[in-house]
Amino acid sequence: MCLKDFEGRAAKPEEIAEMVVFLSSDAASFCNGYVYAVDGGQVAH
Repeated sequence: MCLKDFEGRAAKPEEIAEMVVFLSSDAASFCNGYVYAVDGGQVAH
């Protein structure tokens, strides 16, 4: 199943990977206990 997002397309694997890299980095050390929507704006729509 492939859901289309607000951008009108499915996310590219590298777009998801960028969020994974960020959350795995020291830059995200203060981020915890939250669900991050990587959906091209679907949640905000």
